[in-house]
Amino acid sequence: MYLCNCNGLSERSVQDALKPCAETGACPLPSVAALFDGFGCRPRCGKCVGELRQLIERMQLATRMPVAAE
Repeated sequence: MYLCNCNGLSERSVQDALKPCAETGACPLPSVAALFDGFGCRPRCGKCVGELRQLIERMQLATRMPVAAE
């Protein structure tokens, strides 16, 4: 599924780029602008910006939530 049709950014590629956010807590792409810069593009129509922002926030929140002991 594409999150950004204008730039051809798939959900998988965006999640892969944001994976360090969830794994290490160090988010290399902490904003939508940084995400587009990281992919070497810019928003065009803007329809994807809200969904991309939510995805970044979810990845950042995942690092702040305590992990239950097994």
